[in-house]
Amino acid sequence: MIKITKFLILSLLIMACTKVESFETIIKLKLDSDIIGKKNEVITFGLPLARSSIYDIKDISVFYNGTEQNIYIEEGLRWHWLDNSLRSVTIQLTNFNMSNQLNETELIIKKHTHQATRIPKKTPPEQGWVKAGADKFYLYYPRVFALHDPFYLSTTDIVPPYNVISKRQPQLKSLIGKKFKRLVQKLDYNASTNGEWLFDRSSALFKAYLNTGELTFLKEAFLSKQFYFLYVRNDQTKPAPNGGSGCWQFKTVACQDGKYIYTQPAKLAWALLGDNSQWDSELISNMALQADLGNYQYNTREPITKENQGFTERAAGLTGLTEVIAYEINADKRILNHLKQRIHTLHQMQNNVSEWEKNNGWTPKSGAFEHSWLVHENRAKTNNAKKADTDNFRFSPWMSENIADFLWHAYQITEQAKIADMLQKLGNAIDKHGFASTYVDGEGINANYLRRAGFKARLACTGEDNDAVELLYSASSVANKQIIAEYHNKKSYTDQHNIEVILPLSLAYYFSMNTKDKIRLEARIEKILLHWLDNKTKDCSGSIGKNYRAFNWQYRSNSVATWFWIKPQF
Repeated sequence: MIKITKFLILSLLIMACTKVESFETIIKLKLDSDIIGKKNEVITFGLPLARSSIYDIKDISVFYNGTEQNIYIEEGLRWHWLDNSLRSVTIQLTNFNMSNQLNETELIIKKHTHQATRIPKKTPPEQGWVKAGADKFYLYYPRVFALHDPFYLSTTDIVPPYNVISKRQPQLKSLIGKKFKRLVQKLDYNASTNGEWLFDRSSALFKAYLNTGELTFLKEAFLSKQFYFLYVRNDQTKPAPNGGSGCWQFKTVACQDGKYIYTQPAKLAWALLGDNSQWDSELISNMALQADLGNYQYNTREPITKENQGFTERAAGLTGLTEVIAYEINADKRILNHLKQRIHTLHQMQNNVSEWEKNNGWTPKSGAFEHSWLVHENRAKTNNAKKADTDNFRFSPWMSENIADFLWHAYQITEQAKIADMLQKLGNAIDKHGFASTYVDGEGINANYLRRAGFKARLACTGEDNDAVELLYSASSVANKQIIAEYHNKKSYTDQHNIEVILPLSLAYYFSMNTKDKIRLEARIEKILLHWLDNKTKDCSGSIGKNYRAFNWQYRSNSVATWFWIKPQF
């Protein structure tokens, strides 16, 4: 209880200390590479704002070459769960001359009592858009992009805290860029399959932009958002177990399949590009409700009352993300209630010892969300799966990142003390049980690891400290280790997922009060970064073949940049 109280007090102090009295940032207007600038460009963009910095749109002014510009401006998101200050605004320039801008031009935006005339009516932003090629489904996107300063963006908390000022930032940018060229840039939307959009392609690209400020990522994020929302059902039907308004209907995706429903692209497109053209508040709520109601995935908001109750970390995390970001967008208290219920259920699953766990000897609790693996893998049904099956009482180390991502977002708005404890336990469980090796001693990249008996090497890319980075497909704190090893030896996932697992490891480090735990967690994180960012032996950026959704799962949660924010604080 003392630890939780400290976390709560610390959170309140951080919130109090981050009040911003004024702000100023530079926006770079840049033509897409195939576009020739005109004298009368319509340029629409979004500007994220740190909490408590701006309350009224009248306080924002835009300057070009020292002259305040006539702009149209409207409210976007708000910090409605805090002080209701503006979280983003949409700004529009009309008749802006880009005919002589071969590369880019700068605007200065600051808190200032404006002198210029405000444009009273918004020009349809589509007047400033251009059509993409056939491979991008002939979708429209901005002729002129407004590129934000990456450091400024990192101070706005438009996504959970991250850091772009790190000595390893160039390596991270290089890794993202290589993966983008291999797995993202050349994807033909017409030939794309369901899998290319799983784990939220658009949000992963927006996160790449947040880390780099590069136009290529922002453009592809916007186009991906455009394509994704083309297939979001919006016909005023009610969300329902077998599907309704808010589901994603693309090719063979079942309308009720919640793992394909994402609200985060809407939030980021509105905040960064000023675009909310494909949805309204009702649709965002319906997306969150449908993700929860759909019967294609196990409902992870319902209390765990049965030994073989269906559960996947992916469903819990992705549905939770859809809910928490929907609440950020539209303040729907129904959605807030749902996500609080989900947190409560996950907390009980993680901490309360059930009757069957006690009877089967599945204690002490590991901190992971262990459940029936046969049901998880659809090799058994909830009503006929074998009970007291210790060897199938497991969890997914890499899927657990989805829950960590949801809880980290939810930590920003609610249930802070409870979530801090949950994230600390989850990351430690992944480190202790989710790898093919065990920490022995040492610190950072000099730490020593012992490979577990029976686990064959299944790395997609060998290099520095292979044993330390090899992630398991399934893990358990109680199952027979040889059975887990045999299962692992037949799989081929391993290190393909350890970039995103840096997130739960980092958050456990952040919330842990135990020095020895921090040393152990940091060592695993640094070994993974050594393998991916600093590998002197081999470039691992090409290790995932043509699995296009790999970019989505690796970069949606902004895991590495989160560690860059956490580590300097200790």
